[in-house]
Amino acid sequence: MTQTIGFVYEQLDNYLLSRIEGLWTRIEAERVIAEISRLAAKHGYRCVLVDARKLSAPQMELDRYLAGKHIAQEWRGLKCAIVYPENLINKFTENTAVNRGAHLNIVSDFEDALTWLMDKQT
Repeated sequence: MTQTIGFVYEQLDNYLLSRIEGLWTRIEAERVIAEISRLAAKHGYRCVLVDARKLSAPQMELDRYLAGKHIAQEWRGLKCAIVYPENLINKFTENTAVNRGAHLNIVSDFEDALTWLMDKQT
């Protein structure tokens, strides 16, 4: 199977930074969500910043819902911020995940995401 989402990560002092890009498909999104969870656990991170500014929108709204459910399951115990293009954010994935116990914020600005992620009050 050809992977449609490119994924790289970097271990920083206070958080795991992952960059994802490409074509969003349900299967690939679930693969990357699980991989981020695995890497955070392996390296002892509780905070994750995902740079998804070069990731396409999903084909169907159902994919956003399913991604939110998968995030809530896989990222339990993590504080995660996702940076995504402003015109593609509709908060459906975030609301689905948060309503199921995830600690997630999806924003369009990298610095806003990092500020939220490092804020001990949120």
